[in-house]
Amino acid sequence: MKVKEKGVWIPNEWQADKRLSPTDLIILAKVYSYTQNDWGYCWANSNELLPIGNISQSTFDRSKEWLRKLGIFEILKPKSKWRQIKVHLDKLQISKQAPQPINEDDIPF
Repeated sequence: MKVKEKGVWIPNEWQADKRLSPTDLIILAKVYSYTQNDWGYCWANSNELLPIGNISQSTFDRSKEWLRKLGIFEILKPKSKWRQIKVHLDKLQISKQAPQPINEDDIPF
């Protein structure tokens, strides 16, 4: 199923996980954008996920493996062409000091 893309958004909470590089965050957001169900599964293959900026296949694979080792990605059917990726956002290490949105009442001018 082809998903109509509108880009990806990276929540501030995800950015607080210091184990993740900017590339990891982009890939996590891209994979998560393909989880169009309540269970957190991504059914897209690498060909659909890869057109992300200038990220090469090897960089994508390394980041995907790192996210798997952290427990954020669970790769199901790893030897199949149609791998499924289960996204576990609860495995992110979210700091309580994550950036908060600015309240308009706090702006002095």
